Amino acid sequence: MTTVRISDDALGLACGADAVAAAFLRAGCTVERVSSWGMHWLEPLVEIDGLGFGPATPGTSPRS
Repeated sequence: MTTVRISDDALGLACGADAVAAAFLRAGCTVERVSSWGMHWLEPLVEIDGLGFGPATPGTSPRS
């Protein structure tokens, strides 16, 4: 199972991190909510296997 880390700070939430987290959950991933990495221009930022991606959208998640 893939673990995805997604920021849950104020900026991430304002940029749609909750919708991104929900999409990864629907795709069967484990989602961990974490603090920001400080790269605000990439929010919502997701981290998978040590690699960060952003800005993420709900369409970024894998389809189940």
